[in-house]
Amino acid sequence: VRFALSSASTFSRTDIFTDSERFYHTVLATLHDPEELDDVNPLLEWWNRQVFPGFEQQASRSANPKSALARIKARRAALKLAQANSGTSS
Repeated sequence: VRFALSSASTFSRTDIFTDSERFYHTVLATLHDPEELDDVNPLLEWWNRQVFPGFEQQASRSANPKSALARIKARRAALKLAQANSGTSS
């Protein structure tokens, strides 16, 4: 997005025309704002279809149980369970 809005060809933290870090955080804040969901969700779906042509097919596939995401979720669930068990046994 940054390069579509300016003539800059590279990212620079010392850019005197655009505060890229502030722009980045503003975009993130907008994407995560619950009041913006009606606009953000269709935008993200459109964007994913543009960037990932097989997006619909990928979304309908079941997740690989050996994927990094599955392992992260399993670890998180185990940590939550261990915390819940340690809190109730005290």
